[in-house]
Amino acid sequence: MEKAISAYLRNLIGEEGLDVIERLSNDEFTDQDIVNETGAQLSTVRRTLFTLFEHGIAWYDEKRDKQSGWIIYHWHIDFDYIQHRLDADAQKLIAKLERLLYDELNNVYYTCDNNCARFVFERASEYEFMCPICNTALNYQDNAAVVAALEEKIHELKADVPAIFYPENIQVLELALAEQE
Repeated sequence: MEKAISAYLRNLIGEEGLDVIERLSNDEFTDQDIVNETGAQLSTVRRTLFTLFEHGIAWYDEKRDKQSGWIIYHWHIDFDYIQHRLDADAQKLIAKLERLLYDELNNVYYTCDNNCARFVFERASEYEFMCPICNTALNYQDNAAVVAALEEKIHELKADVPAIFYPENIQVLELALAEQE
């Protein structure tokens, strides 16, 4: 499996889920077929399938078992669609990083010596430049290094969009996106 797709799926469904997907031999199967073929736990298989379903990568057909009357779900995974999802999700992440960069370029930030939180100028002035958490003075924070790092990462990721999902980039992106929220 291609490195970017493998990393994307690992980020989406975890190591156990990726292990399940990599060991599938058919293009149609039930959750119990997957358990029998891979030895994975049923809860892991179902979590993996539903996560893939939520992202449009997997779908199912309902069929009624003639003997038991139970509805059985026959799952399919569209491995070709994974590349489309990878590209779409990568573009969303780049857009979030660009919004974060915009905020960094267009705001002045303040923080206390304890780094309790970062405040934009307007919020810091509401607190009279005193940290509401530790009650120490808020000081100007030079964000030039943050801006440079964001610009570099955005440029790098635009040059190689699938690289967003490489393991070495996932943590950087998660931190950036957490700051954005």
